[in-house]
Amino acid sequence: MTKENFIAMIKTDFGNSLLSVDLWNNEDQVSLISINSNSEFYTIFMQTKNFLEKKLFEIGFPPINDFMIVNLEMDTLFLLIKLDKNYSLGCLLDKSKIAISTLTRILVPKILKEFNNN
Repeated sequence: MTKENFIAMIKTDFGNSLLSVDLWNNEDQVSLISINSNSEFYTIFMQTKNFLEKKLFEIGFPPINDFMIVNLEMDTLFLLIKLDKNYSLGCLLDKSKIAISTLTRILVPKILKEFNNN
């Protein structure tokens, strides 16, 4: 599956809850493909994730597993998915149009499976 097809699948699966999406390289934090992207926003969240993982390691806690969700104001969620060691996916979502259980039980597992099968 190409990066374009992968993002198209996400757009279809998330429907009108998807406000923006960005697929980026973890090493240099460069966006590879996006829809309605705000590069500063995604850079801040990547830096926050990296800081959080470093601090968790320092105090002996396990690292972030496959994903994290940040509940923002204005009915907005930020979903960060660690696709593998090289790539991450960030999605800004309208919380009023998607259930968190749908994210965690259906969509995140599907995204991980599709990405890692290709």
